[in-house]
Amino acid sequence: MRLAKYSCLILIGALVLGASGYQWLSAQATRPAPMTKMATPATQKTNSSTAKQQPCWEAAGISKAAMDERRSILESKRAEVEAVCTQAGLTDQQKMEQIREINQATKQKLAGLITPEQEEKLKACNKAHAESHPAGGAAHSGGPCSQFGR
Repeated sequence: MRLAKYSCLILIGALVLGASGYQWLSAQATRPAPMTKMATPATQKTNSSTAKQQPCWEAAGISKAAMDERRSILESKRAEVEAVCTQAGLTDQQKMEQIREINQATKQKLAGLITPEQEEKLKACNKAHAESHPAGGAAHSGGPCSQFGR
């Protein structure tokens, strides 16, 4: 469940923040979760009465199937970018060009999955969530291959 939650957050972050935000969110999701205290009977009652907030994709009227497809497309994109970044025979300029082509192809694949209105609702909801739950840590610096040690 936790992995699915982080995968969804990574996907939504990628939509809102673009490729650099996706890289940062991917790194955040791999960090171990903080330890929490075991709930006592008194706190269990309080926690169970708290309503869980609806996911942004659901609030925007996007189907789970569409979100799963987007996640799959973005995971494929990441694998393709990693493959380009680890190719020893390419110059940085060649890598950037190939990554630009991957980004363009990914954008075309994602274009028909949700409507522009749904995308705007998703972005607005994600922005509101980000403002009410600020993330810790710093964004990655460097190019698109910096997270792969290149």
